[in-house]
Amino acid sequence: MGSASDETGIEAQETAAVVAPGEVVPIMVATTYASRGDVAVVVTWRGRTGKAKRWTHLLT
Repeated sequence: MGSASDETGIEAQETAAVVAPGEVVPIMVATTYASRGDVAVVVTWRGRTGKAKRWTHLLT
């Protein structure tokens, strides 16, 4: 989780938890009154071809 426009605050992929295919990981996130307006949850993974993919969800 971090800023959608400034990726320096997002956890590095190398240190993030590894999730197995089919595994579910609950993510509890909440913004605070003083949060930046572009807080996002970013998920990266490797597809079947090995190509990196990314999904971003902006929190509102």
